[in-house]
Amino acid sequence: MDIPRTINEVIDRVYSQTKPVSIFVYGSRARGDHLKDSDYEVGVLFGRGKKWGRKELSQLHTLNNLNLYPFIYEDILRYSLDTPFPRAVFLRELAGSAITVKGTGVIEGMKLSAVKVSDLLEVVTFQLAYALGAVLSSRQGDWVTASTEFIKSVLYGARALIILETKKFPLLYEEMAEASLELNIEQRFKDLIRHTVKVRSGAKIDPVQLYTNITFLNQVVLNRVKDELKRGDKVLLKGRKI
Repeated sequence: MDIPRTINEVIDRVYSQTKPVSIFVYGSRARGDHLKDSDYEVGVLFGRGKKWGRKELSQLHTLNNLNLYPFIYEDILRYSLDTPFPRAVFLRELAGSAITVKGTGVIEGMKLSAVKVSDLLEVVTFQLAYALGAVLSSRQGDWVTASTEFIKSVLYGARALIILETKKFPLLYEEMAEASLELNIEQRFKDLIRHTVKVRSGAKIDPVQLYTNITFLNQVVLNRVKDELKRGDKVLLKGRKI
């Protein structure tokens, strides 16, 4: 992973001034499926009682394409994070793709977390919030934010269905799109996936698809997850139980 000099300088400064356990890059920049204007999502891992807040970290740089997020070392060891993200899926993605760039390689030592049916319920709920965010951003004329929220909502929502029906965990956006097109879903939802791929490549959002996404998440993904949950909270992806 090539990191620009300006980003590296900030990482060095953060490491020197805050003295964390480690600093790691995650998200599309770590996975390798980033776009040229994708932000750098950087986690700063602190021991308990030594944590800097996100506001404090943001004051150490002025870069628009760098986001610094504090994490607690002891929470990582317990696989218990204080974040809004669906925990099991987020931790599995961290363990599978994040890259340590400074300090101890704690992330690389993590085991993949197990994912149960109930974890997918968290995912769908979270992606519905993103879907609503995309609608609200579009109404305000902020199509850049709307596009980001729309892409994540569609593809991460589709990945929940992929996990449920194939027991696979695609990491890359392209893999999510390809796998979702193989699922047993209506043509209009396959068109939604294809449109999302185009939006990620720079095309404008068709406003109708914002609402098609909400229908997809509610009537397809959520309903299938609920139906499966009635049969029991089975482990879909093996790994460390959390």
